[in-house]
Amino acid sequence: MKPICAVAVNGKDITKAVETGLVSINTNDEAGFQSDTVKVVIADPRKEIALPSKGATMDVYLGFVHTGASHVGTYTVDTVGRAGKPSSLTISGKGADLTGNSKLKQQKTRSFDNITIGALVEKLAGEHGLKAAVGEDFKAMQIAHLDQVDESDMNLLTRVANDHGAIFKPADGHLVFAAKGQGKTVTGKVLPTITVTEDMCSEWNVEIAERTNYKSVVAYWQDAAAGARKEVKVGEGEPVFTIRKPYADEAAAQAAAKAKQADLDRGTGAATFTLSVGEPSAFAESPLALSKFDPELDGRWVAAKVSHSFSGSGFTTSIEAEPPTA
Repeated sequence: MKPICAVAVNGKDITKAVETGLVSINTNDEAGFQSDTVKVVIADPRKEIALPSKGATMDVYLGFVHTGASHVGTYTVDTVGRAGKPSSLTISGKGADLTGNSKLKQQKTRSFDNITIGALVEKLAGEHGLKAAVGEDFKAMQIAHLDQVDESDMNLLTRVANDHGAIFKPADGHLVFAAKGQGKTVTGKVLPTITVTEDMCSEWNVEIAERTNYKSVVAYWQDAAAGARKEVKVGEGEPVFTIRKPYADEAAAQAAAKAKQADLDRGTGAATFTLSVGEPSAFAESPLALSKFDPELDGRWVAAKVSHSFSGSGFTTSIEAEPPTA
């Protein structure tokens, strides 16, 4: 199978201009707020290729002649440079929405009262010229009080996501707040399951561990009206895992306990695979079906990070995976 690629800058296809000297394209797609990245290296001995401006939008497509090239990411160029000898041009970029919205990282001080997660994400998205994409499980969840003290909007939403067993990420023109490991894109589209077998891999490693034996989780919240600390409990039996951080209200404590219980209820493990034949449809959060490795290893996993590598040697995909959320 012959691999192919396409590159566009600010909507203009520049593939023909760079394909003769193309050395490599490497992309990384990660779950959560980590920025997606791209690096394109082009041999340019005569310095004929113009350097793209920093801040330009770059779209990358990878695939094969018989299937066509698929879109793997949109990035904002943040670094360009030349090197020699031989002379080459390197273009690097990060996820477009993170680089293009640096104000997401600016610290602010304010507070929110009696606001749903859906309304919170909607408000912050509007402030940055983005749209909100909030999972149905979280839209109506109420937050009685939330303080933002010398804290960026990025960190605030990441903190709220962690408390609710969710992921937060700026992507595709959205601020996304969604459930972990559900096999969906950041904007809620269901991702196809990717089957991974041993004979598809040039190398692989899978490690699994037993689930923790905690039967229940306890969290605490401060009842201001009663002037007392109160407890919520998720699950039944012992041993009990106790969250030491106090929460402002019962709903927040309940959500945190449920999120922690979900983490404890799944097995722990890590897996890495390098697919000999690249899989452009693989993204972070893609559901994986492991098959023909070992009965103890086979089954459902979720991609946490996907890296594509395209060069004269071919097109390969590396996947870091973890067990799905129960």
